[in-house]
Amino acid sequence: MDEAFSETIRHRLLHLSDADTANATATEHRGKARYGQAAKQFEIAADVYRSGSLGLLAKKAYSDAAECYEHIENSVAATRCALRAKSLPDYWTEADHDAKWG
Repeated sequence: MDEAFSETIRHRLLHLSDADTANATATEHRGKARYGQAAKQFEIAADVYRSGSLGLLAKKAYSDAAECYEHIENSVAATRCALRAKSLPDYWTEADHDAKWG
């Protein structure tokens, strides 16, 4: 295996672990009605997922962040996260899957 490719994978795995932790923390905060903290953690997770080329996870985390920001009436941050979620393309959809694999 190419050394540069191996390093890229190692780098992604380290960061994705951080993103998963941030996402779990955000979910816990949301469950305890700490929406401001949850929103920040969801946004952190989304940024890391996006940098790791996991667009669908990033899209979900940005959407969750937007909902939390809306709950605390931070419309600027809610709009920012909603736009980021909308900007990420859906590469994997049920329609694509069904067309390719039946």
